[in-house]
Amino acid sequence: MLSQDSKEVAEQLNQWTGEIHFTQLLEYHYGFQVLSARPISGVIYLETDQGPYGCKRIKKSELDSYKLLIQVAPWMESLSDRVMEIPVPLSSLKNEKHVLTGFARNYVIYPWIQGESMSWNHEQDWLDSTVQLASFHKQSAAWEPEKKKKMKWADPSGIQKEEAYKHEIYTLAAKWTEIPSQVDLTLSRMGTYYQSLLESIQEYDEKISGPAVREQSRVNGKLCHNNCTRKNWIRREDHKAQLIDWNQLSCQVRTKDVGDWLLTAYRSTGSKELITRIIKQYDRIHPIEEEEHALIYSRLIYPDHYLFECKQIFEEQIYFETTACKKLTEAKEVTSKKIAFASWYVEMMKQEFNKKVPTLYWVHL
Repeated sequence: MLSQDSKEVAEQLNQWTGEIHFTQLLEYHYGFQVLSARPISGVIYLETDQGPYGCKRIKKSELDSYKLLIQVAPWMESLSDRVMEIPVPLSSLKNEKHVLTGFARNYVIYPWIQGESMSWNHEQDWLDSTVQLASFHKQSAAWEPEKKKKMKWADPSGIQKEEAYKHEIYTLAAKWTEIPSQVDLTLSRMGTYYQSLLESIQEYDEKISGPAVREQSRVNGKLCHNNCTRKNWIRREDHKAQLIDWNQLSCQVRTKDVGDWLLTAYRSTGSKELITRIIKQYDRIHPIEEEEHALIYSRLIYPDHYLFECKQIFEEQIYFETTACKKLTEAKEVTSKKIAFASWYVEMMKQEFNKKVPTLYWVHL
């Protein structure tokens, strides 16, 4: 690749990152010179005199994922039949740290995985990706954390309790304000339903013995990618599907990935036949146990999109009032579609797989 003018590259990187002298910072810590750069889907692609790299800005909340990644990636690379390429973030030549601390933000630099974006125009794209996801979960069952580095298991029940508590605060604040805005009025109308849903999901988790099921499920996989949306898949040069963007990797049972993957496929295609084939394809590689389907169901009905918008509105305060009301209304529609999909999913599991999945009866009325 022909290099850009070095001054032009430096100016572009400074503009994209908000840093000063970013090219010098990279050369100081990693010993390479940047020849050219361009942004690709939230990552900056760097062509250097030592090969291609990716530069990704990271949030404080992602630091634990990168600590985990630094353990998992070398282990995965050591496998003779490894399924996924997980690039290890480069360590600084100066301080051996894997996170680059800039003047404005933190970054990681990692070897670039060559490949092309998935088209998603053919069923085979979904099935090939499902094979790789199931194979990754299967391989991750053998992974063990380093003895001196304890890894924190993601506890859905704890996260759900925390989010239910936050939502209750949002709702009460909206109801008690002396001069309510349209956002307050909108949340007041929705809040009771969502609070009941969140509390019912916690009760459901107790009913299905969620902690025990998750503990048992660890033998089927210890790691979750946590963000296996369409934009995070490519086809490698060997034509196999490959997950990228591992900034949300966590120690967590596989059912979160599976539930999110089913929702991604259904939202993208609207095909229930494809969902059935995806489950069958996953089962061929790494069968899902009947008890795990209750965890998947719980994931399907969880109002994560709505809670995300609440956080954006009431904590981040990034929307104007009219936009905020629109976002809440749209989130309500997303929740309704998810619950309808979950209802079909339960019936499909019974008809196609002869597996009974417990439900929250009232949410399907």
